[in-house]
Amino acid sequence: MGHLAYSGLHHLSTRNIATGIPPLPLMSEFCDGCKMGKQTEEPYPKDSTHRATDILELLHSDVCGPLPFLSLGGGKYFLTITDDYSRKTWVFIMKTKGEAFSRFADFKAAIEKSTGKPVRALRTDRGGEFLSRAFQAYCRKEGIHRQLTVSYSPAQNGIAERKNRTLLERSRRMSIFRTVLGLQLLCNPPLPRYSQAVSPTAAHRILGYLRNTLDLGLFFAPDANVNLTGFTDTDWAGEPTGQRSTTGYLFKLGNSIISWSSKLQPSVALSFSEAEYRALMEGTKEAIWLNQLLKDLGLPHEAPVTIWCDNTSSLKMAENPVFHARTKHIETHYHFVREQVSQKTVNLVHIPTRQQLADILTKPLGPTRFQKLRDSLGVVSVKELN
Repeated sequence: MGHLAYSGLHHLSTRNIATGIPPLPLMSEFCDGCKMGKQTEEPYPKDSTHRATDILELLHSDVCGPLPFLSLGGGKYFLTITDDYSRKTWVFIMKTKGEAFSRFADFKAAIEKSTGKPVRALRTDRGGEFLSRAFQAYCRKEGIHRQLTVSYSPAQNGIAERKNRTLLERSRRMSIFRTVLGLQLLCNPPLPRYSQAVSPTAAHRILGYLRNTLDLGLFFAPDANVNLTGFTDTDWAGEPTGQRSTTGYLFKLGNSIISWSSKLQPSVALSFSEAEYRALMEGTKEAIWLNQLLKDLGLPHEAPVTIWCDNTSSLKMAENPVFHARTKHIETHYHFVREQVSQKTVNLVHIPTRQQLADILTKPLGPTRFQKLRDSLGVVSVKELN
């Protein structure tokens, strides 16, 4: 309960704004009830007034959890024990809070044997794991003085609480770093000049997609069709920092996808057509390799490998050796595509962009188109096959 300030009450009573209020003088003091009700807790001192003078003289301990994830051993809690003198901390992963007593007893036996000094005092909160009969009886037997915080005052156990927060923050940073590094090693070639940074946000989105699609996989159905066909595409200047383009290609043997790739081009393309032409070059190289592989497996592919591309300018560059002079800046080694076309190793065919399967490998797509292209690649749910 409370009331208006004296100035407000005086205003109401003198102007008859409210009935039932007796005449009140204008006062500048506070009533005793307001003084008591508005008192706040003083902050805890950041620096301790007492510091241990020797190791194991005072230990700070706390249990953190349950965590939103499990450790490799299935633990979802951890116990920290910090020495007040050295500030050294020991961490023990636990599956339940009830393990705190046994972990502390094992720690005490090991640390006293290695240091030759006894544990003299233990400071904890009033959690049930620290107030069990077995824990308290053990401390009395071993002569360990217990220092218990006031209920609902975790700041009194500040050393242990801050250590928990520090460990959680470090583990999150390490988790993000490990995720990003793992995705870089998974998605990029192991050459420094081809490395591509993956932001933490993108990494979590990728992992979220993988977690929600664990039941998906490629389905290879029996098929008498052994024609080798390919699709090439690019996302011109799609890299946010270096403006490099992304090359994507995939190849099918019959109706089953057998090869695919998505990676940044080694240098900046000066036009969309040049970026598409580079993608054609990469696709042509893969077609030659796959053709030789099929031959080694006893499945020679005599007909030219059809490669579908949705850019007409790059197709004309590959077919016309005297195409416009503005293509002279394109590196000479890319023009081996023309040679392969003339030798009928590959057959380049135009395809509308909406039917370009390699589109899924070069740029972000909306959910409808993404799922449509994913289904076209033969990706199905295991549940559908059962």
